[in-house]
Amino acid sequence: MFEAKRRFQRIRTDAEAKISAPIMGGVPERARVGELGLGGCLFYTEEKIGVGRMFMLYLNLNGREVSAVVKVLYDYVNDEGKVCSGAEFLDVEDEDLAVLSGFIDKHVSGSPAFLN
Repeated sequence: MFEAKRRFQRIRTDAEAKISAPIMGGVPERARVGELGLGGCLFYTEEKIGVGRMFMLYLNLNGREVSAVVKVLYDYVNDEGKVCSGAEFLDVEDEDLAVLSGFIDKHVSGSPAFLN
């Protein structure tokens, strides 16, 4: 249903990510990324971060760390008790965006992309 409204192609992943919010504090340090696109991602954590919160997200794309400032747009708890959060990328350096774009293009086939 939401796929038709998406601005960016997304790929399925099962990747670890690091989270940092030194000013705000109170966010989990680790997350699992389930979907990834140029405009944002869907990630899973043990606890809620909170809609509207902004933080740094660090992904390892085949040995290359890519970082982005992200903002949580929505969150919900799934059947397994994991918090699912949709986040928008607010700021990504041009070089990191190029790496992210190349990685996504390479994995558009629909098979899971393992980032680590």
